[in-house]
Amino acid sequence: MAARKPKPRLETLVLALPETAGSALYGLVDVLTSTGSVWQMLTRTEVIALPFHVQIASMSTRSFRCGNGIPVSPSVSIRDHPPADIIIIPQLWLGPDENLRGRHPELTAWLRERYAKGASVYAVCSGTLLLAEAGLLDGREATSHWGY
Repeated sequence: MAARKPKPRLETLVLALPETAGSALYGLVDVLTSTGSVWQMLTRTEVIALPFHVQIASMSTRSFRCGNGIPVSPSVSIRDHPPADIIIIPQLWLGPDENLRGRHPELTAWLRERYAKGASVYAVCSGTLLLAEAGLLDGREATSHWGY
């Protein structure tokens, strides 16, 4: 029997902004990087293939602190046009009276461009506010926390 050829991994970017909730950011990274390997590690069997190549992306690779002072060291900058099959925007730490209007024009333009080129773009909870700011929710239904 021929060896199984591993499927190519999906290039997955988890966006980090100053407003990002650190627990959501690192929770997503943890879940996605362990997908396809946790059971194998626990049972001490061979990992066949990891479905996602996960990187934290931001405006630059300079370290910063996000919501609640959690340190972030992005591995890629969106300005370097990293490949992305999937882009995920974690929950954002914003008061219900705050909005994102005009805060991240370069990032919202990049999201629109990546979506137009075929990337799947997802958001968690209040991360939908950034999708709305980018115009990617126009004419679509979305949910978030009731306070937004």
